Amino acid sequence: MGRQLSEEDKYNIIKNHFQPDSSYKFPSTKFGQKQRSFQLAWISRFPGLVYSPSTNGAFCLHCFLFPGGTERKCQLVSEPFRNWKKAVERFDEHFHKIRHNSGDNSASSHKKTGTGHELHMDSVVKSTNFLKCKEDKQVPIHHQIDAALEARKERNMKVLETIVETVLFCGRQNISLRGHRDDSRHSADPSVNTGNFKALLEYRIKGGDSNLQHHLENGPKNATYISKTTQNEIITTIGNYILRKVVNDCLASGGFYSLSADEVRDISNHEQLAVTIRFVDNTGEIREDFLSFINVSEGTTGENLSHELLNLIDQVGLDRNKMRSQCYDGAGNMAGKTKGVGPRIQQQYPKALPFWCTAHQLNRCIVQACTIPAVRNMMSTADQVVRFFEFSPKKQDSLEEAINALELPENKRHKLKELCRTRWVERHDAFDVFIDFLPATVETLEMYAKLPNTRTPGAADASSLLNSVCTFDFLVCLIIVHRCLGYLRGLSKSLQERTLDVGRALKNVTLVKASLQSCRDDIDNVHQEWFQEAVALAEELDIPISKPRTCGRQSKRNNVPAQSPEDYYRKSISIPVLDHLLEEMKTRFTSLHQRAALGLMLVPSELDDRNIDIGALTEFFGDDLPSSRTLEAEMRQWKIFWKENPEKPSSISATIKACDKDFFSNIHTILKICGTFPVTSCECERSISCLRLLKTYLRSTMGQDRLSALALMFIHRTVNVRVTDIVTEFARKHPRRMQVPNILFEE
Repeated sequence: MGRQLSEEDKYNIIKNHFQPDSSYKFPSTKFGQKQRSFQLAWISRFPGLVYSPSTNGAFCLHCFLFPGGTERKCQLVSEPFRNWKKAVERFDEHFHKIRHNSGDNSASSHKKTGTGHELHMDSVVKSTNFLKCKEDKQVPIHHQIDAALEARKERNMKVLETIVETVLFCGRQNISLRGHRDDSRHSADPSVNTGNFKALLEYRIKGGDSNLQHHLENGPKNATYISKTTQNEIITTIGNYILRKVVNDCLASGGFYSLSADEVRDISNHEQLAVTIRFVDNTGEIREDFLSFINVSEGTTGENLSHELLNLIDQVGLDRNKMRSQCYDGAGNMAGKTKGVGPRIQQQYPKALPFWCTAHQLNRCIVQACTIPAVRNMMSTADQVVRFFEFSPKKQDSLEEAINALELPENKRHKLKELCRTRWVERHDAFDVFIDFLPATVETLEMYAKLPNTRTPGAADASSLLNSVCTFDFLVCLIIVHRCLGYLRGLSKSLQERTLDVGRALKNVTLVKASLQSCRDDIDNVHQEWFQEAVALAEELDIPISKPRTCGRQSKRNNVPAQSPEDYYRKSISIPVLDHLLEEMKTRFTSLHQRAALGLMLVPSELDDRNIDIGALTEFFGDDLPSSRTLEAEMRQWKIFWKENPEKPSSISATIKACDKDFFSNIHTILKICGTFPVTSCECERSISCLRLLKTYLRSTMGQDRLSALALMFIHRTVNVRVTDIVTEFARKHPRRMQVPNILFEE
């Protein structure tokens, strides 16, 4: 019927359809034992409902004139509705989308009534817009629908932006997203923890986010964008966005980089390889940025690890041929001379020079210097004392009471610090605390040693530790090692800087070696100062000053002939420790000298009247230079330029910023490549620390892509993530989720 009506007929029906007044008497029909009829109040209660006297039935005016869907033979649309007993239920369902559970399962109750609420709203919009167009109050209907669809798209984009912002917030703050049960069927159960992500969305709704509230309440349940699958897709999209920005910064500055990697076992007992790159960006800043974690549980051989690293380089879009160096720890599968990762990659790319992490080399220097039996025993005893108190709250409380009695400054710790098992130079801080708390420690050990062993199981241990600590040999070793490690502490801190270049690192290493050598040259006076400190501490603890007995045939300990305790400990501890440190530092930092020599040639503070070895620079950098034939002329101009300039940079990083890349293009390229030479693999260690924060006991089943993406968000906090870009990329990669529903179905 609606198809045969003209626009004029439709307009006339809308304006002039039958409208009964209060005096009109509707015909009644018998239903069971009662007479029922159409009620006048229904017309105002259900907008669009009209009564037809000729058929004694009800119609939906909008659906009658503008039917939607594929079905046309249904009551209220093409057929009159006369079941007055079920009228309110059917009208509620059609006009208001309210379903009544009447319990009536008869065949008549299942008869199709109306076209459904969604299609009814379609007809309402069509009818409203038709009337406005006929009365010149609105633009044509197709323009109206297009504008409405664009508005719906814009609202969907805002909803997605809200969801992406919430995911990004959780990633930046290292907040777990999922809860114990976060499926949709558990959302309405307040006793179930659905996770921080959904809780934050609810918090935003309470804060006034009406778009999000409307989306979650009225949107399709299969397109809410808050499922765990969508979370993973958004997290991966953000991670790829951050990774792409890091790689693009490297490529925009020439694409030269160095590669670093370190291996660790995570909470799930999987072998993870943390990968970082070092490069100089367009602003001249030296950057070390995390790239990804690689699951290498299938094999940790040098062959497998090198294969995984090269695949990652290809995946992120870096050029293998522009890798200029590598940096790994001293493990055999990483730095082995023939089958390690470094040599394997260098065989394919000769300019990718492999180096051993300088911080690990420094650590090895200290380890070798501490192989002296007296020093080794002292460290073992100190570690056992720390563990004696660490695993017992009662013992720790007793120690704290003794420490409070010492009246130390407020900034002092109230707990002994465990000796670090990986970074030995960090033991300086532990010894610092140990010396401050030694009187309180001895007092507490004496208290526990006097208790009966049946009452306190630790009494025997306390007695044994007390006998080991209260010896002059222990005190002298403690003071001497503490003083020697003090010379290395500053170097260890500086080596952990992200922007440290090889030139500055070499200067710091040279300074430490010179300081240790000066101590060795003036060992009599230096040792006397150290020995007097040990004597003062011994007197405070009532420990007698003595030296071990010596004999002519002793071979299992230091049997150094000496006239006094001071002379004995100078020969048996101070001199050997310093000699070991000096010898190790001379032999273990040769690769750092080789790397720094290339860059220090061009640092203005190091320039002199000697000729620069142009051949050495051309041999290594020749293929990378914009114009290698002009390098000699450029070097002459470089020397003249800085000779007349009073403010001379003293490091490679400062020289890069001061270099005019257009005038000194070759030199600028050489400096940038030298800036990529790694000093340590500390950025990998920082990434591993991040891994331990991300993949915890409660998040041990996290997938690899999700892990790397969350790590990128957490580590690269300074990278500006544009939410609109993430939403656009997400919609492009997952178009099925961006299908916009028909605006005409919306309430």
